[in-house]
Amino acid sequence: PTVENNDRNICIQAVVDARIGLEVLAARKDVDAARMAVVGHGYGAMWAGILAGVDERVKGAVLVSPMASIADGLASDDPDSADLRYAIGRAGFVKYTESLRDFDLPPYLAA
Repeated sequence: PTVENNDRNICIQAVVDARIGLEVLAARKDVDAARMAVVGHGYGAMWAGILAGVDERVKGAVLVSPMASIADGLASDDPDSADLRYAIGRAGFVKYTESLRDFDLPPYLAA
């Protein structure tokens, strides 16, 4: 798989796994399924925000230091981001970052 497909798949799988976790929690007798919330930090906050936006069972979310946009974060002066830009070239970097735009957090939190 290409870099962009791999990272897209990681993001998708993280949200799918969290939704499975909601299923497990909702099935427990000691959990009020009508009052479930999520908490996430960093990338976990991004995925928790997406989960809150796509799964109506989530009634609340605490997002600690979320990355609003992976693509925008990668465009920073962070040395690892600079190394990635150099390693895959400009065209590859643009393709890679655009492949992650579906995970920009603001549209999921607009509701």
